[in-house]
Amino acid sequence: MTNDESLEFELKRRTRFAMLRHPASCESTQDLAAAQDADDPNAPVEAVFWADHQTRGRGRQQRAWSDGAGLDLAATFRFRAAIPRPVALPAALPVAILQAAEPFAGVPLRLKWPNDVYSGERKLAGVLVDRDSRQPDVWRVGVGLNVNSTRFAAELERHATSLAILAGRALDRRRVLLAVAERIDRVVAAVASDDCEEHEQWFRERLGLLGREVELTADRPLRGTLTAIDFDRLMLDGDDGEVAVPLAIVQSLRAIARSLLLLLPFLLAAACASDPGRPAPAAPLCVMTWNIHHGRGLALELELAQRLGMQVAFGENLDYQGGDYGNAVLSRPPIGAAHNHHYTMLRAGEQRGLLRGGLKVTGARVPATTASDHRPLVVEPR
Repeated sequence: MTNDESLEFELKRRTRFAMLRHPASCESTQDLAAAQDADDPNAPVEAVFWADHQTRGRGRQQRAWSDGAGLDLAATFRFRAAIPRPVALPAALPVAILQAAEPFAGVPLRLKWPNDVYSGERKLAGVLVDRDSRQPDVWRVGVGLNVNSTRFAAELERHATSLAILAGRALDRRRVLLAVAERIDRVVAAVASDDCEEHEQWFRERLGLLGREVELTADRPLRGTLTAIDFDRLMLDGDDGEVAVPLAIVQSLRAIARSLLLLLPFLLAAACASDPGRPAPAAPLCVMTWNIHHGRGLALELELAQRLGMQVAFGENLDYQGGDYGNAVLSRPPIGAAHNHHYTMLRAGEQRGLLRGGLKVTGARVPATTASDHRPLVVEPR
């Protein structure tokens, strides 16, 4: 029995999926599943289409999905199911992928709206759900999961991770695929029977947004505290009171960062011209901290500097989705040379940095240092 035959046997035995197709390469496993359904109407509907490499893998909204040839998991799980609440399935499926991947990763994972699985600030997996227009009860669930890749394209290097990186070892992709198939099977059964309480609890906890100030885009932009969420709707407590928003119309949902920008000025004593042995009288120095708006970075700081008549220094730590993230200093006294230093990151997460510069205050050069991190402090046991 070949490896694929053994895997297909286990899929039949442990899940609803009765057939495995495993080409070395294809354009997209979603398209492969759709084409096979049209070409062979007698083939089992419940099937898994797994390619070692996709040449035109796709995610939501036709975004490209990259995989490491022969390293990662790019698969489509096709099945027939009558779903009483169709909006529940796309919300529940990322929970299934998280539950399947977490034991291999060996670290807690989280969900990122609407369909991604993350470790810290790095993406591990994504889910794409297609519904057959000719057979509305037939679903195609595409899963992209980074398994054994340890290097990524330059534009993804700082934003992606894999099970191998998290676990510190290479993994058997067949075992991972089987675990994903089992979890998808359970989620489909739960959603089809409208018994979603357990998965909704996972959804709430791993999304990590309850009680936090969020902003979302639905039929209009909204902002407020997220007070409740399930597979049907979310509740938002904002300026206009509590608002119920159907989950089906939520296009984006994210926490509003509350970064703490620490400005640590160290004042150097300036010698008094008339009495070199006497320290100069203290001069008042007003220091204020602020949060840079999500993704606006340098553009916002330049605008503030122009309006306030200040000089600005900005150190970029992260370029994400077209936005600049980093630390800044605005100052009425002139700013000397400024240098940004990226931290050596000891664990997966967004790049952090330290911006150092000098302010020229009453003839003396005053060092100024800024560091920013909105995440809770974690002290490593030694």
